[in-house]
This record gives sequence, structure tokens and C-alpha cells, in this order.
Amino acid sequence: MYNTMPFMGEDIRVLIREKSLHIENTESLRRVLKKKHAPFKLAQYLKQQHTNQFHTVLNISDESLTIEIIGHVYIGNFADTLKEIPRIPKIAPIIVKKAYKITDHTDIIDCGEKEVDSNRWVWDKLAVLYDTIMNNMYEVFQRNEKKN
Repeated sequence: MYNTMPFMGEDIRVLIREKSLHIENTESLRRVLKKKHAPFKLAQYLKQQHTNQFHTVLNISDESLTIEIIGHVYIGNFADTLKEIPRIPKIAPIIVKKAYKITDHTDIIDCGEKEVDSNRWVWDKLAVLYDTIMNNMYEVFQRNEKKN
């Protein structure tokens, strides 16, 4: 059963399972993700909720979970961000192509440990570029806000 969890003034809807999190892709979630550092804090918060419920740590890095959530919600911006990163590793285009396939508009963001999530490797590889991706994402968000 999905639970509503208050986070940074918004209600986030999440189903927590033993090796996974399932997050509803809502307008509230999108508002949270646009706040600087909020995606990382959300990942940490959700992992803590998982630990509280199952008394075991969810085996996903904070960076990988953050990138997965952002990638699902803002895949268009995410792909543009990766293209703008200088000297991006050669594997990145392959990963972006895979990310597009697994994020083709989703109402539920399924984030699981590698044993239950065959796409975990995509987000783990991209997590290596966490700082660069997140800095560039906020620049994209700011440019888009100015256009609107």
C-alpha cells in the first residue's frame, strides 16, 4: 500500500518493499526535485524510511537513487544535461539510450537493489557523474524557468 510522506512541504507517495522503493511521479514530486539539493535529501529520506520499516539498509547508493529519480521524472532535461558535460565518458551515450528506454513516461518510479532491478546498473554507472549531472541539471531548470 502506498503511503503519503510529507517532505519539504510536499506530499510524496511511496510504496516501500524489502528491496525496493516505488515512488509515484506526481506534481508534488516534481516541485520537490526542482529545489537545489532536495533530490539527494529525498533519496536519503526514503532510504531511512526503508531502514525504519525493514531494519536493513537498502543497497542502493544515495547518488544512484537520486540520479534514477531525476532521470525518470526529467528524462528530456537529463539527456540534454549529459550532452553538455565536457569529456563525458564514452559509455555515456549507451547509458543515456538505455535510460530513455526504461523511463519512457512512467507514473511509478521503481527503484530496486540489483537483485530485483535489472536496470540498476544504468543508474549506478551514471552516479559516478553525480556532481556534474546535478550541477548541470539545475542550470537547465533555471534556463527553463526563465523561458516560462
